[in-house]
Amino acid sequence: AKHFADSGWNVICFEPDHVNRSALTRRYADYENVVIDPRAVSDRDQLEVDFYQSAQSTGISGLIPFHKTHEKSHLVDVTRVANIVEEYQIDNIRFLKIDTEGSDFSVLKGVPWEHMTPDFILCEFTLPPEDSKALDFDHDWSDICSYLSDKGYSIYVSEWHPIIKYGGNHNWHSLKEYPCELTN
Repeated sequence: AKHFADSGWNVICFEPDHVNRSALTRRYADYENVVIDPRAVSDRDQLEVDFYQSAQSTGISGLIPFHKTHEKSHLVDVTRVANIVEEYQIDNIRFLKIDTEGSDFSVLKGVPWEHMTPDFILCEFTLPPEDSKALDFDHDWSDICSYLSDKGYSIYVSEWHPIIKYGGNHNWHSLKEYPCELTN
């Protein structure tokens, strides 16, 4: 967010994790072009949904308890990108970064595709068995790629080595143009 905010873009960060949100709020306190919104984002609107955090890493909090260290933390409201566009009166999404710990495809399904196409999208999907959250969905990484490809996007897959432990560094493997096969 910092690069874009420093470049003069309007930035809206959705951060339902209160620990991460506090850090973002402190970091961007003096930025008039940055909004920190406490809601989670998905493909349907919901009120007071369970949110899970982990003492192992603030990077794996989310709506789904996929890790043995997850504990129910608090309740969050969930919105869709379509609502965000309307509420914040957004005419164009130049860069949509999605990192929802397994719900990225759901976020994409909540984009108002009939009204706008984000210029650039960055999202993630991790594979089992290294990442158990992937087992909780009825899709895989290629479904996300196919969905975006059908919408006219060129897809590049950044493949990483399997996750050893959350909360530490992860090792990058390669960059491939979709359609492609993954190594791991």
